[in-house]
Amino acid sequence: MVAAMHIQNENDRTALGLRTNELRNVAIGFAVAIALIMVAGQISDSGSASGSVLEEESVYKRFTCSFTSNAAQSPNEAQTAVATITATSDASGTCSFALTGGADQADFSLSGATLTFAATPDHENPADADTNNAYIVQITATDSADSATTAQTLTATVQDLALAITSGQSANVAENTNANTEVLDTATTDDAASCQISLGNTDDDGDGNDAFAVDDDCGIKVNDAGDLDREGSGYTTSWTLSLLASTGGTGSENAVQTVTITLTDANDNAPVFTDGATDSVSANEGGTTVADYDLTDADSTDPVNTCTDSGTDAADFTPSKVDADTCRIAFSSATDFENPADANTDNSYSVNLIATDAGSNSDTIAITITIANTNDESPVFGDGATNSESVNEGTTTVADYDITDADTTDAFNDLAASGGCTDGTDAGTSPPPGRRRHLRIACRDPG
Repeated sequence: MVAAMHIQNENDRTALGLRTNELRNVAIGFAVAIALIMVAGQISDSGSASGSVLEEESVYKRFTCSFTSNAAQSPNEAQTAVATITATSDASGTCSFALTGGADQADFSLSGATLTFAATPDHENPADADTNNAYIVQITATDSADSATTAQTLTATVQDLALAITSGQSANVAENTNANTEVLDTATTDDAASCQISLGNTDDDGDGNDAFAVDDDCGIKVNDAGDLDREGSGYTTSWTLSLLASTGGTGSENAVQTVTITLTDANDNAPVFTDGATDSVSANEGGTTVADYDLTDADSTDPVNTCTDSGTDAADFTPSKVDADTCRIAFSSATDFENPADANTDNSYSVNLIATDAGSNSDTIAITITIANTNDESPVFGDGATNSESVNEGTTTVADYDITDADTTDAFNDLAASGGCTDGTDAGTSPPPGRRRHLRIACRDPG
């Protein structure tokens, strides 16, 4: 503005009425003022901007996680484990992890910090996008201090393993196990494409089917349940099977190993009474004992778990277990030949004794018990306990007395007399005239 003025003379007056030198001074002052204002504005702007930057840096500083786990992992095939992801926070926060990308993200699973394959990898059959056994996934770590994120691209290169069948493997199988039941999931270092049992299988029942079969990855299963009979004569109870496995394809690998299968007992046989299916017993009246019956069992378990009874006269008996291989049958109360309690009231009792093992297998013996009469009843005079007789003097005969006996034996075996006269004379003398003699007669039977 100053430069635009053309001043002819310092004393000349301008159109504003000012002298030239006065106008120049005003212009200079105005320019200086403008310059000062501009400088002040720049200083103010600079100070404000600087303060804002400092404030922003103070308030919005980002704390991030730094990965400490390796981005290159080399897991073996036939296992799902890949790595444990680790990272540290710039602040005092913690780091959490998530799968956020990568060509093979779908092939991975992340639980907390544990990274695994979603499916067991097979070096011979790669499932990654490039089918080169190098699986790529992006993992993002989030800092709990301010939710700042950091990403890591991880490559898991699956390593090939030589095929081998783990040694020393064994399993048990119970007899009569159903066909197609898995017996042993055989462990191998690599997945086999095919497997076979080369030695050790048997066909004990002779039906043309071996006891065991094997699938392509060497899993052993029951093929013929009929061959699994622990009690069968000449049957195998332990097998040593030779397995031959192969990976197949180009560069196929083979492996040979033996496994042991042992047959265990099942409670599949019934106990057997050693006395057979029937028995007859004679027992004297007045007692409860009948008999004890032993049993055997082809199984390794005890023959007897419980002893029970059934049959026409079962209500008259009490069965019981004596020990692991013996049952007892006894009358519940003493028998009385003269008062039979059997169904036919003929002193011939029928009862079935049943022995059952722990596998609910049972055997029955049918028993007939005949009660024998014993001389346990006293004879009884038919005339009662007392009688009066009148006899003429000079005779010896007084009277005959009949006697009965509930037993089958004779009513009496001997006869004895005792007594005395009312006048005190001896029993062996005659009483005085008009006097009576009292005489007691006792009869004894053979008992």
